[in-house]
Amino acid sequence: MSDGEVFNKEAFEQQVLFSGMVYNRPTSKVGISPTDIDLMLELNGNVCMAEIKKEDTELTTGQRILFKNMAKMWRNSGKQFVVFYCTHNEPVYKPVLAAHTKVKAYLNTYSADFTDMEEEMTLDKAIRGWMAKHKILES
Repeated sequence: MSDGEVFNKEAFEQQVLFSGMVYNRPTSKVGISPTDIDLMLELNGNVCMAEIKKEDTELTTGQRILFKNMAKMWRNSGKQFVVFYCTHNEPVYKPVLAAHTKVKAYLNTYSADFTDMEEEMTLDKAIRGWMAKHKILES
């Protein structure tokens, strides 16, 4: 069982670059390229994801498309899906504690788009609330 710590610190500190990985479709002038996902939890087919950005940085168009399409894929599965868009204001030389980031918006299984949070909430509190609401840990 993990306590949330990094298993391989050397690998964690090594950058993985997607340079040159742009894939063009013949029907579009815009190519697609890989993205990373900052957090993913899965239990019995129920999935929680989070994308964490520096404050005042928006999700990219490609990330929005990815998350919306993933939500659509879960709609008829009988399982739950959520992605939280979070922000932080730490300087680049300091680590960001994901649990304490601020959730700005979320997209779930039945959402057409991201919904802004009505109250201020940390990512940890949002995940725990989602799990409790859908009885994720009880399945």
